[in-house]
Amino acid sequence: MCDACPVRRALVVHVIAVLALVGGCAGGAPGPAGPPASGDRSTPSAPRAPCLSQSDDGLFLTCLRTAIDGVWSREFRATGRDYRSPQLTVGPAGATAGDHERDLARDRAYFSGRSGIHFPTRYLDDVRTTHGTRAHIVLTFTLGHEIGHHVQLLLHPRFEAPDVDVETQADCYAGFWAGREAEAGRLDVEEFRSAAQAELRRLSQDPGEVRSHGSADRRIESLERGLRATAPPACDVDGLTWR
Repeated sequence: MCDACPVRRALVVHVIAVLALVGGCAGGAPGPAGPPASGDRSTPSAPRAPCLSQSDDGLFLTCLRTAIDGVWSREFRATGRDYRSPQLTVGPAGATAGDHERDLARDRAYFSGRSGIHFPTRYLDDVRTTHGTRAHIVLTFTLGHEIGHHVQLLLHPRFEAPDVDVETQADCYAGFWAGREAEAGRLDVEEFRSAAQAELRRLSQDPGEVRSHGSADRRIESLERGLRATAPPACDVDGLTWR
């Protein structure tokens, strides 16, 4: 035995204690939470879109109108204005005999300043035939667009503008709403984008639709502007302004 051995023994015990403490923090006890790794997929994905639990078209669109109204109500309130929900008709419900015949002939959803938003039976059938299981995601974009027209009417009751400007701004407003829903974790923005683009390209096969609404590329560009927007003025087109 040497005179330095007690010192060495004390040093060894100290090192072992330190290693045990470090090991406990690294392996046994949880350390401070750091940012998730780029490949971490444990975070739940956003729902596909609001109201998809409603399989009936009428119930789905009525539910969705409430979701879209919520966003626009907040935006209007922030600027000291009142927002009113649009009237919504789905299929021939409540229509007169003459209206029923016109409903069967229409192949587009449309907005009327006097009677609100209409989703004709033929349009609903066409969307379901074309898009299958994605039909209600497509209708999410369509209703967002038609409520965009309602927003335009509330902002500019007597303003006249070229049809293409009116339609592309409504596409932008649909994108703006979808962006807010995605931020709130209530909508899968990529699925919304894909479904909206598919429907816009389908509709643009009609030359009359292109003349009145713009080309698919132009409409998609406007939709994307809305998705990127942080406020409605990003969708302003000439005199069709938010403020």
